[in-house]
Amino acid sequence: MLTSNDQPTESVTVEALFEQAIPFLPRVVYIAFRRRNLFPTQDDVERCCERVLFKLWDEGDYKPLREFRQEATLETYLRTIAYYEVVDFLRENGRNVPLEDLPSEMIEQPPQQEDILLHKEYEQLREEGLKQLTAQDQNLYNLAYKEELSVEKIAQKLGCKPEAVWQRKSRLIERLRDFARKI
Repeated sequence: MLTSNDQPTESVTVEALFEQAIPFLPRVVYIAFRRRNLFPTQDDVERCCERVLFKLWDEGDYKPLREFRQEATLETYLRTIAYYEVVDFLRENGRNVPLEDLPSEMIEQPPQQEDILLHKEYEQLREEGLKQLTAQDQNLYNLAYKEELSVEKIAQKLGCKPEAVWQRKSRLIERLRDFARKI
């Protein structure tokens, strides 16, 4: 017999625990998928529920249920088992998800004409801002943001200390912000 928080009030057989676990399975399997940031199909949930049932049954031995120490609720215990079964299921079935199963906001859309124009305008403004910089600052910008070198490598190339590069980068960014504010 279980109390309202799913804790056994008396000694429960493993077969009874198995029967009590069945209603929880779709929910705990779904939660396991969501912990992996996935939206499972009903078929995936059902297949993983079967996997969890077979895991709990353990060829009639019910070993996972015999190891249940009732230190947590049965549902919590099942969540851990379900999570690892979902991970195994994903490994065995590949991680590829058909595009039609993805939420539309996750599918990259081709850029809209407005986005293309905004990007071009941004690039023009950035180029104008860079023209306002000294040759040294333009060189620093190219090393840091176009070549994507680390501060240490920039310091080696420029023959200065990394702290000086940090200071110069900060001033460079501030100058570009000032330029953007004026526009």
